[in-house]
Amino acid sequence: MKKFFLTAFLFYSCISYAQGMPPQEPVYSEVFTAAECLNAYEGTTCIVTGVLSQDNNAYHRDRYIIKDSTGEIPVRLSHHVIGNHNNIIGGTFKVTGELRGANHHLNAPRPPKHHNDGPHIKARYIEKQ
Repeated sequence: MKKFFLTAFLFYSCISYAQGMPPQEPVYSEVFTAAECLNAYEGTTCIVTGVLSQDNNAYHRDRYIIKDSTGEIPVRLSHHVIGNHNNIIGGTFKVTGELRGANHHLNAPRPPKHHNDGPHIKARYIEKQ
């Protein structure tokens, strides 16, 4: 019985003196230009305003390119995201989405990829400017 109380006392005293880990810096952030998107880590939220054009080199029809004053980056726009926008080619849009196919952060696990997609924005929302 004494051993039980001694073990419980030591266990709870160790817990009460243990210090918590300091919070880690956030891995992902937001970027606002095409050039920043190309240099960001995968999973970063990209909010880019620019002119949309069709990606003629892409195999799939949902691939577009957004071009702003700093450069251009490919964008994947599903028909759900495009919605009621009739003609998006040549228009100025604000594209909000997640960066995919880019540099992985050192602490983030890298899942195996079944294809070789370069850095691109997987759009969640577009807004006409």
